[in-house]
Amino acid sequence: MAESTGPEQAPQHPDWPATGIKRTKTEPDLPTHASRRSARGGAAKAQGTGGAATSAAEAATARDHLAHQAAERAAREAADASLQARRARLRRRRNLLLWSSPLMVVALVVVGKALSVPVIANGAKDSFDEQGYVEAAADYHRLQTWDVAEQWKVSFNEGTSLLAAGDLDPAETLLDQALSEVPAMPEDLTPYSDAELRELPACLVRTNLAVLHETRAEGKHTDADALVEEMKEEQEALDALGPDGPTDGSAAPDPEPFRLDAIATYLEAEELYRTANAVRIEGGCPDVDESRERATGRETEAREKREALENPPPPEGGGGEDDQSDPPPEGEEGEPPPPDPAEQERQEELQERAKDAELDKQQQEGYTDDGEPFDGGTPQW
Repeated sequence: MAESTGPEQAPQHPDWPATGIKRTKTEPDLPTHASRRSARGGAAKAQGTGGAATSAAEAATARDHLAHQAAERAAREAADASLQARRARLRRRRNLLLWSSPLMVVALVVVGKALSVPVIANGAKDSFDEQGYVEAAADYHRLQTWDVAEQWKVSFNEGTSLLAAGDLDPAETLLDQALSEVPAMPEDLTPYSDAELRELPACLVRTNLAVLHETRAEGKHTDADALVEEMKEEQEALDALGPDGPTDGSAAPDPEPFRLDAIATYLEAEELYRTANAVRIEGGCPDVDESRERATGRETEAREKREALENPPPPEGGGGEDDQSDPPPEGEEGEPPPPDPAEQERQEELQERAKDAELDKQQQEGYTDDGEPFDGGTPQW
């Protein structure tokens, strides 16, 4: 029997490929302790690898979610900032509009004034030329608040219109105001001719003021003439009654009050004529010969009329100390004339006033009308 020199070769399985590997044992390999530990480590490693992948995916998802939230928050903040900026911009525009509104109104008013002043002035001039003095004065009055460049012209034109309309008191006020607003007169008037001086603003205003005073003097002169006529009528009525006076108990005509009023009115007219001549040449303004002569002549006429009233001529038919008055009619000698009711009432009123005055005097001296001391706390009836 032949001896074996090497390990026994395991039989070759028909399905195994020829590898040339010799097997020493025929039983299958069983897992050892080391192989089991290695297997568990591999499974754990495989399991750990899968968990790490899951955690990474979850972390990526969380990061994406946070990034999305951050983007949404940034978008909201940007939208809020844009809204706040828009609100602030609208607020600034509104405030700017409110602040600029008064300036816009003032600008519109100034433009309106600049455009309307020539129109109103031309309309007022046309009304004055057509003798519509009241309408012209109203138009010039509207320019008081519109034409601020040359305010004296507005007062001068309105005052002149009122003067032409016969409204003297407001006309004088406006002309005095214009005189206070005119440019000052030149210090040296030598280079100016009389015609040039009359065209200076101050001389224009003084000329119209002189016309106003002369117009007022003419009014006083006319009033005094009317009083003289009434005085004459009263005198004629008194002469017609004769020496016996009224027989119906009425008051006798009395021309004396009319005479005194006429004298006072003539004096006022004389003073106004002199004022007109003085105002015209104030400040170096040239005189107007025609106006001066007219005012002087009317002043002389008023003075002569006044002096005639102050020194009336003696009554017609003479009369003197040797003249004998007509004897009273037969049967009426010694009989008093019938009492005048009005005169009697006046006398009674005077007596009553005298009695009251005497009572007041006695009370002030400490006594009443019955001789007893006056008691201030007890009324004396």
